[in-house]
Amino acid sequence: MTRKESLPSPSQQLSNLLCPGYLPSRVSGPDAERGTLLHLAAEKEEPPLILDSNDRNLVVMCLEHHNSHLQELVKTYPKYWGTKNWREVRTYREKRLPAPRGTGEKGGIIDVLDVPRHGPYRMAAVTDYKFGYKPVVPVVDNPQMIAYAMRVFSAFRYMEFVDVSILLPALRSASHHTFTRKECETKYHATRNAVLGALASSEDHTTYNPGTACSFCDRKATCPALQIPFLATIRRENQVDIPTKVWDFVAADEKQLSAYRTLASLMGDFADVAKKAVDAEVIARGMESLPEYRRIRRKETYVVNSPAEALRATKHVPSHMKNYVELIFPEKTLGFPTFMYRAVKFLHLALELPEAKDYEQAWENLNPGKSFRMFVEKKPGISYLSKVPKRGYVQMLENVLEYELMNVTTDKVQDVDPHDLYEILPTNTDNTDNS
Repeated sequence: MTRKESLPSPSQQLSNLLCPGYLPSRVSGPDAERGTLLHLAAEKEEPPLILDSNDRNLVVMCLEHHNSHLQELVKTYPKYWGTKNWREVRTYREKRLPAPRGTGEKGGIIDVLDVPRHGPYRMAAVTDYKFGYKPVVPVVDNPQMIAYAMRVFSAFRYMEFVDVSILLPALRSASHHTFTRKECETKYHATRNAVLGALASSEDHTTYNPGTACSFCDRKATCPALQIPFLATIRRENQVDIPTKVWDFVAADEKQLSAYRTLASLMGDFADVAKKAVDAEVIARGMESLPEYRRIRRKETYVVNSPAEALRATKHVPSHMKNYVELIFPEKTLGFPTFMYRAVKFLHLALELPEAKDYEQAWENLNPGKSFRMFVEKKPGISYLSKVPKRGYVQMLENVLEYELMNVTTDKVQDVDPHDLYEILPTNTDNTDNS
């Protein structure tokens, strides 16, 4: 395999299949930073690292679901694991395994890898956390999960089965599939050929397909599939002479750069107006969703108005420290979890209180009083339409697996019928080492 035939990392392959022109974004935005922090808390098994209670609960749900699923795996097939006690299984977090030989595949870190403590290694479990609010392609057709399973098969010569899980706690759902070696190899090589074919056509602008992959693509600013239709629309509706060609920022002079900047503002305004108009029409028609879209609802949140004044209203701030409150809280409004965290830290120094580990409990113990609550405002949860990604880069994902729903009220994982999860495995097995 030549250098040009090297595969991108498992997490990027689906985006390359959705659009050959996809380039991974090099800029880390708020969503990426949030995901990194949540993954760190899950890796350390320390949910208290997350200040936001909703996000902290997502980490708890992932840890509980992983334990419950692994317990069911070991209980159902102890001969594959060499034990009946799931706690005796060896667990690796943020595990990097080498790519299959000759593929040149980049990157690839598995969130959780479970293997028997002692050989022969005949079964393993892979778990991947997705903390976003968008559905993902189910495990059985997910290129990233297929690549992870293939890495496990490559690392362990006599591995027979790899159970792969995607956990989506924000959607209260999960997807599982147990791969055999033959099934995984077949799917992996088919996906590999499709990805290489997409990469080979990446210079052909006519193959670009605007959609799900655009969210994290670095080509958006110069993508002809996005620019040309928009510019043609603007020229037609405004009857102005706008050249419908791909922008070239490097070769542009000052006048052209100014024109690009103006058009970019128009594109943003045009997109915002179009989205709002579509959403308003959906609501007016009493529709819950649209084809290829799913409605996402966020929980209500609380903000603190005039946080400096709000902290003074608690009457806990010593007189000699009041001049510092404006420095700690310069904002006009602040999310309640952030306010609470800063306030407890500040009062810890001002009142010489013991260092808090549970900031919510520490805030309640301070008893802020009615005067403080006058500054707290409840913000209703937002509702919006979210694009549903393609399943197996052929069909649209219609729904997530309902029998894997996590219990929203108790934050506990529901029992799962083993027949649904493990029907691919033989029921009569022996412990013979066929290595």
